[in-house]
Amino acid sequence: MEKLVSLTLLFLLTFFALFNLVFMANYPWPNLYLRSPSKDQKISFSPKRGEVNLSILEFSTDKESYSSFEDMYVKITIWSKSYLNNVSVDLIGIKARGYAHINDSRLVTLSPGRNEILFVEKTPYCTSGCGGVYPGPYQIEVKVYYGGKLIANSSKLIQLMPH
Repeated sequence: MEKLVSLTLLFLLTFFALFNLVFMANYPWPNLYLRSPSKDQKISFSPKRGEVNLSILEFSTDKESYSSFEDMYVKITIWSKSYLNNVSVDLIGIKARGYAHINDSRLVTLSPGRNEILFVEKTPYCTSGCGGVYPGPYQIEVKVYYGGKLIANSSKLIQLMPH
């Protein structure tokens, strides 16, 4: 009888050991020891194909009318569903005489939720004649690219006043 108990116990221990090796080792257990990266570490996030989900919540300027060579503060608020690296935010506008007088781009990393991007641009020289651009309404536009594809865009009008 003792031999039968010993053999049964040995069989059960062997069975559980093999079960742990075969089944439990392949189970995707969560890593309980994750910690925040240090300042020197760079984290790279790439969503799976078709998972890019972002939108422009706000595209605003500090004023509606500007004079020549005036600083224009532009705020762009982008909502993102996930972390996105290498997102290109392009600001283009005040096109006159075949030239965009505002043409700036930023490569940013978006976090999940709201992300604010600020641009400070100098308005061009505005006259009623030759050298600069004419007074009047001009469009400025923001375009957001990820992986070389246009994901979102928005535009607004501003007014340029003579010098």
